[in-house]
Amino acid sequence: MSTVLVKEIENKVFEEIEAFREENAVLKISLKEYVKKSIDYEELLKESINLLDKYQEELEILRVGRNRWTDEVVKHYFRIKDLQKALDIVGKEIMIYELNKNNKEM
Repeated sequence: MSTVLVKEIENKVFEEIEAFREENAVLKISLKEYVKKSIDYEELLKESINLLDKYQEELEILRVGRNRWTDEVVKHYFRIKDLQKALDIVGKEIMIYELNKNNKEM
């Protein structure tokens, strides 16, 4: 009777050990996937931060350009006393400037 009891206890212990091994394998797989996704998210976050920095620089350049063209409109307005003509003149200057800039980049 005691040998049957011992065998039954051994079987339960072995079953529990096997269950722990299976759980451990599942946890290892889950952890590996989590680490992989974390690395992917980290890379995406770094790329997003770099893009945000780039766009922030572009916005700063545009802000400076906008201020410069606004100053040009004001200068022309005070000289010719007609806002629409001043806007037209500066609009043409902007188009010429952008065309020249694009030609230089090519």
